[in-house]
Amino acid sequence: MKVKMKTYKILTAVLTGAILSLLYHTPLIARQTTFSVRQDGKGDFTSISEAVAAVPSGSTLIIHEGIYNEMVYIGDKTLYLTGTDRDKCILQYDGCNYFEPPLSIAAGTVSNLTIYSCAEKSEGWVDRPPAVADPSIPVTAYKEYAIHIEQDYLAGRELTFDNCLILSDKSQCVGLGLRGNGSVSFLNCEFRSYGQGGILFAHDAASPDYVGECALRLINCELYNYRGVHFFSVQALHMESRVNLTFQNTLVHTVGYGYYDSARRDANRYTGKTIDELIALDTSDLLIENGHRINDMVYCLNEQQANQYFAYEITDIPSYNHKIPLPEGITRILAGQPAPIPQVDFPIYIDNTTLESSDGWCGCANFYLTPDSSGNTFADMNYQETVQATPDSSEGISDDMINQELETIQDTPDSSENISIDMNDQEQGTIQAAP
Repeated sequence: MKVKMKTYKILTAVLTGAILSLLYHTPLIARQTTFSVRQDGKGDFTSISEAVAAVPSGSTLIIHEGIYNEMVYIGDKTLYLTGTDRDKCILQYDGCNYFEPPLSIAAGTVSNLTIYSCAEKSEGWVDRPPAVADPSIPVTAYKEYAIHIEQDYLAGRELTFDNCLILSDKSQCVGLGLRGNGSVSFLNCEFRSYGQGGILFAHDAASPDYVGECALRLINCELYNYRGVHFFSVQALHMESRVNLTFQNTLVHTVGYGYYDSARRDANRYTGKTIDELIALDTSDLLIENGHRINDMVYCLNEQQANQYFAYEITDIPSYNHKIPLPEGITRILAGQPAPIPQVDFPIYIDNTTLESSDGWCGCANFYLTPDSSGNTFADMNYQETVQATPDSSEGISDDMINQELETIQDTPDSSENISIDMNDQEQGTIQAAP
């Protein structure tokens, strides 16, 4: 009995020593799960990209206030990036091409951050990248997104953005390649596009190895597109994939122009309504009956109004300090009510590539709207049957209605030099309704 007891004590001592030795010789970073990123040197890391390269999958990065001017690539890890203050924790980068976005990520969570694809601006600055994928254009000719999600690591995993401000001076705010059994969600996020690309470009997996059912969700989000009416572009690649698309309480503020690109019109398989068809429903108060969230949704600006809008839009101020409030719906610039010649402009772009099916969402081959989609600006985002109607398109929008909605855009100056349009500013000239 004494021999057994002695042996037990020896084994316990050896095991305890081995564990202590392992802990002593194991680097702290291998045992730690939460790390801080601070530019003042008081955290574990001073840059986000440095932290991403060093920490193991499953780690949480607490990102403190600062403007992090860097390109962050997370290809094969699940990480949780959390800012301490969305408006003061800014990841920005001015990349040279498609391959240099501020953030590339596939799985985990990103919360309380501003993510900004910025550009060097000057007076009269306009950036005009291709708005939708075109196989005849080399990928290097495209401008980078603010967030690029195009890694096979997404397959079977989840990626969530919560309370983020996502900005792009160039291409779409987000470029997203889904993977089978993967899901991407945007919760309580605000998107602002200052370039020509739109808000979001999404497609199913390009490789047949990663096809399958997947999901994309936008819940309680707000979308601003300052240079075009289209806010969402979709590309369908494989019938073996099915993308379940959910919109909930997502509001859209977008700008439409009195001209269109016929090539884009002819290639677009979108089955919804053009701007002029929406104007006709607006003037007849039939938008809600046709599934839209509100009846007053299209605001037509004359040349004077448009010039004032452009004066505020063109600036060298960083876009995170330059929010131009727009009424919910479509602000139509340089157009009649409706235009004398129908303008075939669409808020959504559908590219079915070589697929012949068009049974899905808005004529898409493999994107399908989920039944819990509701409370969104456009009828196409809400899961419900629309009422067929033939309104009198000759009926105009009243001056009072336009002025009432435009007057909701007020100056909101603050320490961040936010820019807004004051519709009653006499120096700029009061904006009047189009005749």
